[in-house]
Amino acid sequence: MDHQAALEAFTPKETVTISVGQYHAQVYVKVTPDMLDFERSFAFHQTVSALKLLPIDPQLLLDTLGNQLNVSMVVDGIKFDWLNYYRKNWYNMAHLTLLSFHNSAGTIMNNATIAGNAHVLKPIQDGLLNDCRPPDVRFVRTKLSLDYRPLMHKDQDNHTLEATFYVELPQSGAQVLDGNGNPRNLVTWHGAADLTTLSVDQVKADILANVPYATPIELNPGAFNVPNAALVDPDKLEVEIEKRVLLLAMTTVEKDVFATLCPNFSSKPHAILEHMKQANCDEDRNIIVQSFQQYYT
Repeated sequence: MDHQAALEAFTPKETVTISVGQYHAQVYVKVTPDMLDFERSFAFHQTVSALKLLPIDPQLLLDTLGNQLNVSMVVDGIKFDWLNYYRKNWYNMAHLTLLSFHNSAGTIMNNATIAGNAHVLKPIQDGLLNDCRPPDVRFVRTKLSLDYRPLMHKDQDNHTLEATFYVELPQSGAQVLDGNGNPRNLVTWHGAADLTTLSVDQVKADILANVPYATPIELNPGAFNVPNAALVDPDKLEVEIEKRVLLLAMTTVEKDVFATLCPNFSSKPHAILEHMKQANCDEDRNIIVQSFQQYYT
């Protein structure tokens, strides 16, 4: 071992057991400022491997990783950026595909859109009922495909967050005439027929500012005493989507954390072996410190 390698060599410490939610993990001791890069690298690989074996929520995994490697500010910054990117873009029509329109009971409305385009609603107008937008166009089902490459490293393959959810549309009333010239009160979504033409600001002002839940929602069957009203569930879906965001962010977190711990250093685990020391006693009870290569040859 040359002089520089000797200066950088280290003896691995014993692993410690930490509590992670309801589980336990055997990880390397908490990283400290006095550790050399090679020991930090060893701590990183051992801790990441141990935590990824646990069936835990990605938020808990990332928080534990940040704490154990002493890089919580780095991890928290990435989490904020990734979740904020989702929260700012989930209602951006550039990332949404409209799938169907639904009434208050959650039933799909096959008569709500114009012929030849299932994504554009019929107009609000006088005349035959079949030519006019029907009452109670209450929800639109959409699919989100959000490209995360602006926040990712170039060599990552999986870069798209996908989720399917409903958005509630505000209801209002207006007088229109039926085919016989009789007035009727039409209560429905009176906004844009083609939602994909709305800007982000328009979605916020025309839709999200006027409904109880300004988030993606799920629809569940109505209660037995209110069979014609679907039950809106915003919380469960929001938690599930944010889990997907953090899982998608995992590779970026690992790369950025490693770069913070060991700047300009190889992330390959086998590189660490060149700088680890093995300590053992000889027959005269003298402590012999050798490199791993020396010990195993």
